[in-house]
Amino acid sequence: MDGKRWVKSPEVLRAGVRASGRDLAPDFGLPSLLSNLLSMERSGPSFGQSMAIVLDFAGRLNIVAGPAGLRRLVAGAVRDLGFCYYALVQHGDLEARSDGQILLHNYPRRWSTRFARARLHRVDPVQRAAAVAAIGFAWRDLNPEAPDSRHIMDAARAAGLGEGFTVPLHLAGERIASFSFVTAGERPLPRRTLLAAQLVAQLSYAAALGFARPCASGRGRLTPRQQECVILMAQGKTDWEIGRILELREDTVSKYLNDARRRFGVVRRTQLVLAALRFGEIGFSDLNWQSPP
Repeated sequence: MDGKRWVKSPEVLRAGVRASGRDLAPDFGLPSLLSNLLSMERSGPSFGQSMAIVLDFAGRLNIVAGPAGLRRLVAGAVRDLGFCYYALVQHGDLEARSDGQILLHNYPRRWSTRFARARLHRVDPVQRAAAVAAIGFAWRDLNPEAPDSRHIMDAARAAGLGEGFTVPLHLAGERIASFSFVTAGERPLPRRTLLAAQLVAQLSYAAALGFARPCASGRGRLTPRQQECVILMAQGKTDWEIGRILELREDTVSKYLNDARRRFGVVRRTQLVLAALRFGEIGFSDLNWQSPP
């Protein structure tokens, strides 16, 4: 796939970097992952063994007690899959990390400290690629000629990190995130475990979100009528206009919207729209936005 056809993401734009083919190799994406999975390289567990590791990991997630237990469980699964280091992170400024911004890792301290203090997330080729990728990718598939890429990757290797495999994690209403599995020193990438790594990354992120957002799963859903009113409100309609469209009284529409605000604990109409998008009650496709001419 031509990297120039990737859609630009807000995270990349905020970093002041255009997501394009300069960050990605020509066979980046699914072809690269399949090539790695079908490799005859014998390092690390077999494919069947790696799937057994995933099943065991998923079972243990059901009884993990909290973030500290999750860290230990993830570190164990990472080792079992043939890696040494890992980093599960929601992208952004780690030096001034916001409340709730997920970060679990066991990277060497000198590298994690340097990465945060120098705010390397703004030019990190791995995070740039994860922002526009839909499937896991090996670091070796990044374009080594991309600006800043060689410098950062060389610095990571000097700190003890070896070959890496990163799984992009995209969830509506959350920061772009990624889970990187990394070998130590000169150890090769355990290619036959990459599909298992993809599954461990997704399961780990779901568990981390559950600990970071404990109240989200207990929130009641909007009723069908409330949802209809919120969608039309998000399209810019007044309560009177919504009533005409849905054949409801204006005060009935206002009651539906007030009830919806109480469910989310917000007071303003714009907050209600953002909350409904955040929790997946409505989608951007419901807004009927028109592209500028």
